[in-house]
Amino acid sequence: MGLGTVPIGGVRRNLQTFIDLLDLLEYVFPVSGLVIGHPRMIPDQKPRLPLKATHHKERYHANIQRQVIDEYDQTISTYMGERSNGQDSSNWSSKVAHFYDKGFEQYAKNSSPMLKQQGFTYK
Repeated sequence: MGLGTVPIGGVRRNLQTFIDLLDLLEYVFPVSGLVIGHPRMIPDQKPRLPLKATHHKERYHANIQRQVIDEYDQTISTYMGERSNGQDSSNWSSKVAHFYDKGFEQYAKNSSPMLKQQGFTYK
């Protein structure tokens, strides 16, 4: 069908906006969004984190995980450099670290009060 998708996790940064816009009822909470449409161009598929980095059988294999993530960081750095014409060559680990250092704060600050506003109760 020629459709593309873009997940929008940033919905949680503006919860009230989406609750109002979508006229969400009590006990309905926006977690993420998904944009579906016809892209102007079809980029190469972004490389995915290999299963070996997250799936461990019988025991945790830190040595394998470190190696796989290092390789994936290089793959993503190359992918980002090619996709941005050299403007961004960041890797997966640095993006995740930055999110949890700076970006997650907004999500955490918004989520608890908005969950309670939508009727959820918890300790």
